[in-house]
Amino acid sequence: MCNLDSYNACDTATCPGAPSSAKCLVKACDLTYRGQLLSACTAIFYDPSSGDVYDCGSKVPRRLLHAQQ
Repeated sequence: MCNLDSYNACDTATCPGAPSSAKCLVKACDLTYRGQLLSACTAIFYDPSSGDVYDCGSKVPRRLLHAQQ
């Protein structure tokens, strides 16, 4: 289970590498999305228009997962 601070992570999270349409989400449990494990209780940036997920915790923000063509 996440603590309250984890659920509020999106209040201050930023992701310069993600498009403006990306939304910040915090999930209460680990999640596997397109074969990639996304950790619970951390800010996840998801672009609903493309289905892409962005890794904003790395030194160089990058698209983690993208839609298959």
